[in-house]
Amino acid sequence: MLPNPSPMATSKRRLKHTITLFFLILTHVLVLNAQQTPKIDSLIQRSHEETSAAAKIKLYNKIAQLYPPKDSLQKLAYIQKSMKLSEETGLISGTIGALLELGYFRIKKGEYQLASKQYLNITSLAGDSLLQQKAKAYNNLGILAYLQDKDSSALVFHKKSLAIKQQIKDTIGIAKSQNNIGLLYEELGQHNKALYFYEQSIKTKKLRNDKKGLCFSYLNIGVIHQNKGDYQLALDTYLKALNYAEDIKNASQIAMCNTNIGIVYSKLGDKNKAIAYYRASLAYEKEQDNKKGIAANLNNIGAAYYDLGRYPEGLEYYLQSSKILSAIPDTRGLTINYNNIGSIYNELMLFTDALHYFKKGLELAKKSEHKGQTPLLYNNIANTYASMKKFDQALENYQYSLQAAEKLENKEFIAVNLIDLGQHFLDTNQLEKAISHAEKGLALSQQIDFKSNIAEAYILAGRIAWRQKNLTKAQQLLERGIALAHTIQNVTNIKLGAQILVAIHKAQGNYKGALQRLETFHTLYDSLLGKEKNLTIAGLKIKHETELKEQEIVNLNQEAAIKELQLSESKLKTTALIITVLVLLLLGIVLVLIYQQKQFKLTQKNRDIEQNLLRVQMNPHFIFNAMAAIQDYIDSGAKEKAGLYLAKFAKLIRQVLDNSRNQFVPLEQEIKMLDNYLAIQNLRRAVPFNYHIDVDEAIFTDEIAIPPMFAQPFVENAIEHGIASLGAEATITISFSLKDDLIILAIEDNGIGITALEQEIPTNHTSHAMAITKERIDLLKKRGYKESYFKVHSVATGTRVQLQLPSFTM
Repeated sequence: MLPNPSPMATSKRRLKHTITLFFLILTHVLVLNAQQTPKIDSLIQRSHEETSAAAKIKLYNKIAQLYPPKDSLQKLAYIQKSMKLSEETGLISGTIGALLELGYFRIKKGEYQLASKQYLNITSLAGDSLLQQKAKAYNNLGILAYLQDKDSSALVFHKKSLAIKQQIKDTIGIAKSQNNIGLLYEELGQHNKALYFYEQSIKTKKLRNDKKGLCFSYLNIGVIHQNKGDYQLALDTYLKALNYAEDIKNASQIAMCNTNIGIVYSKLGDKNKAIAYYRASLAYEKEQDNKKGIAANLNNIGAAYYDLGRYPEGLEYYLQSSKILSAIPDTRGLTINYNNIGSIYNELMLFTDALHYFKKGLELAKKSEHKGQTPLLYNNIANTYASMKKFDQALENYQYSLQAAEKLENKEFIAVNLIDLGQHFLDTNQLEKAISHAEKGLALSQQIDFKSNIAEAYILAGRIAWRQKNLTKAQQLLERGIALAHTIQNVTNIKLGAQILVAIHKAQGNYKGALQRLETFHTLYDSLLGKEKNLTIAGLKIKHETELKEQEIVNLNQEAAIKELQLSESKLKTTALIITVLVLLLLGIVLVLIYQQKQFKLTQKNRDIEQNLLRVQMNPHFIFNAMAAIQDYIDSGAKEKAGLYLAKFAKLIRQVLDNSRNQFVPLEQEIKMLDNYLAIQNLRRAVPFNYHIDVDEAIFTDEIAIPPMFAQPFVENAIEHGIASLGAEATITISFSLKDDLIILAIEDNGIGITALEQEIPTNHTSHAMAITKERIDLLKKRGYKESYFKVHSVATGTRVQLQLPSFTM
């Protein structure tokens, strides 16, 4: 697996992102049969001089073809001239020519239903005499079906077009149709049929030395090899395609080849080489102003930075891509993009946001028949549920993902799901199943040389051995996985393995090794999810959502411009339209400002809570008393006690500062902080109190992570108020237990009780511990941990505080 969401927890899964193969952009492959013709002015002059009706009709159609979309009125005027003269003279071929041009015009405007009617009309008019025009009509009907995400219908139309082209021996058309049919079979996941038609297309194109067509076919064959995990064969095929593209200096094809070569290098673990190829492709796409190509390469660069653990840069490129795809719009591209944005949010443990994007992507994938994305999206949804400890939903989605991958013969995702299922069975203590799936996943990953999955398989196997208390085997497997992760720059798997090795070295008494691995872990943790990067990502999220609002405004302006053109003869309607647009524009601006204000307030609230929490942990009275106690020891000559007290106090400050920066910390670390705090409190009391920290036997403190510093404010209250008047019999008990994967934290004292305490404390006093804890619990609930709560009540002798908190298995 590859980590997509989290600073801690090995049960939290590394999610998968998607890189874009250019064969998905069908408009590069399916062409609308437009041809270059002389300049418009010259043709208009010839149409005035021409006396033959048939020649005039052809000239009218060519003139209409040459007018760009912005000159739509002139284009339509010449189409109407052609149709009128064709009807007057009874020339069916002229009518068909005009309908073809009208269909192209409708496609450019996005009026797919009207365009389809034009082409269906042509197939009826053409009959059995005008077969070339009939083949063109079926070809373009196939394009329209594809553009509307109806791949099965597109396949039917292209097969009809191919049959007619074979009948009239149109070799150029035959090669194009064969390629298009192969592409559609690939879209539908039928790889063998796709390969057959691509190879037939190559044979036809080689007879005509059609280098442009050969480049397309080799690109599409490379995609099939890649999906099957044959990366070297895919790379060789893409390089053949690139040679053809460079030979004819075709910028569009050079861009496609560079992108797909970059993707293979990414699969092979060379992320920096992949980025270099993506940037080369991006430069070509920008020269041509190809929006889909630009968006695809931005997405791919983002994916490479994601693999390198550079999340803010990755998210920035994803959001740039999303903005372009939303404006086009491009359903297939958005499916990929939603998955990738969800992966970044999952890295930040924002599971609700992550699921939102994954499910949006899955919904689009299902509607568009774009089956290639379904294994990926199901898998990422499963991993997110696993991170949330919702194991039943996780298992269900892993099974959906595996079934979809097997149906598509996608070895890469079969291997991914086997490893992830192994992780699932480890999390649910089904070790035999975990071992079986890990071994199968490793074998398949090695077969297709899927390096990142091999590294993850070794680390999973190491974790299983660690769970079985086989420390030597665990260490060997983990070090093997980490070494491979280093070679492919997979920092998250390095971090994951380092965590477990720290525990192994401690268990073996090798504290030097544990320290080295701990330093590796913290260095990588800071590089992945440092505070500055979190702030950068939060800023990018606000920027992206603002840009989406701005795009909505741009879209409204575009719609307004179209309506203004259509209603130019009516001043009253035009005025009403302008007023409507202005109102919508102002409303959009107001909504954006309101949204930004809310985001700012939420961010500020989070910062205030963090600052208040820190103040509660280290209040001035405690610090003053601690320092005074140290001074007393020094003055009385008790240097050893002063040194011990000072060391414990310094350690406590370090622990509090470290814990306050993290959303989750190991339970073992939290217990050590509490023990140190209680010991310091006892040192400054004339009569020490008794305290106990009890941990349920089912809990492994070094494998569980919880939200930090929930207990300390209530422990301080117990010391300062609850047992303040008691002597040697004063007792504080802190306990940790498990309930359905949730941690139950209880703090109990044998003091005066909450009722008596409320009578002693002034009515205008506000408990900072209670207020901050309530705010922190509210934040946990907003992040998806709905079962979190805390309550305070009196018991027979004293007060009991109980909290229910989320946890993660590390």
